Parts: sequence; C-alpha cells; structure tokens
Amino acid sequence: MQNMARTASSVLVVDDERAVLNQFANALRPRTVHTTDNVLEAVRIARTHAIDLALVDLRLENQPPASALGVEGRLGRYPANGLDLVAVLRRNHPDMTIAVISGGLTWAYSLEARRLGADGCLSKHLDVSQMISIIESGVLHEFDAPPSFPMSLDRAMYEYLTQTFIAEGRNIARTARILRITRNKLKRRLRDNTPER
Repeated sequence: MQNMARTASSVLVVDDERAVLNQFANALRPRTVHTTDNVLEAVRIARTHAIDLALVDLRLENQPPASALGVEGRLGRYPANGLDLVAVLRRNHPDMTIAVISGGLTWAYSLEARRLGADGCLSKHLDVSQMISIIESGVLHEFDAPPSFPMSLDRAMYEYLTQTFIAEGRNIARTARILRITRNKLKRRLRDNTPER
C-alpha cells in the first residue's frame, strides 16, 4: 500500500449502505470526503475532484448495468459491482489508492480485486475506526497469502464457490452448471456473508 493512504486529503467512499457512508464521512474528518451509493456518480466524482483514496464496497445493490461503466461482453449486461468500479477507477486514475471494503471478502475476491487494480482490501467485520487506523498505517490486507488453515467446511465451500465464479468470468449460469446447483442457490450462497473461518 502506498503512503498516499496516510496523507490522503480527498477520499471517495462508495457503499450502498447510508449508515456506512455516514460513519466514514465522520471518521475521516478533516479530510474532504465524497460519498455515494452509485457507481456512475463515483466515476463522475473521481473525474471532477482530485481523489487520493477510494474505498469501494465489493457488493453494491441497485446499480446500472456494467456496460454503463464501459464493461464489454456478457458482464456488461449484469448490474455493476465494486470490482467493475475498481477496474474503471484504476484505468482512469492510475495514481489513486484504491481499497475494496466488504463483509463478504474471500481470498478469491481479494485476488480478483488486485488483478483489477485495487491496492488493498478491508473487512467490514472491523469497525470504521479500525479501518481508518489500518488505512492511516498504510498497511492493508496482504493479497498473496492464502486463507488461514484449518478453515471450516462452510468457509472452504464459500471460497470454492467464489473461486469458481471468478474463474468462469462471473457468469452465474456457467458456474451453476459446473457446480451442479441451481442458479438461484448459487446466487443465494454468493450473496450471503462470508462464513467464519
């Protein structure tokens, strides 16, 4: 993680939970904090303001199609999410520090976030003050370390589901066929919070 996180004077927080946005806005004072729950608004804010640090929720509800962000192919038909936004922010703002925040963070999602340009990941299982301390220290989640072992069977299944989902290009139908479960069951399992280790 770059030292920029420590000295960030302008921060963009993207999350679909209003309470989380308010907590970050209060905790990050006296910095300039821009908050939004919409990926298109986030892109506009990043374009019109000099943002040093972006905190992007992995799972964002009620978003426009990813094609509105320039995502092509079959992924463009699906609602945009935090990973799509990370890719756009990195492409348009190579010097911005970007951290993914999520309550359902897995090793597979962490690696995908890094591949798309994130500098680090933060778990929403921490409270906002703990996240701010980590950001200010300049040390975020290490991407290259596999999950700790031994892990619970539920956690291992969740890791396998997300790994397969990402490997299949985040295609629900193809992933469900490979795993031999229904699409609805796969969506439910991916949507649920990450099981405890």
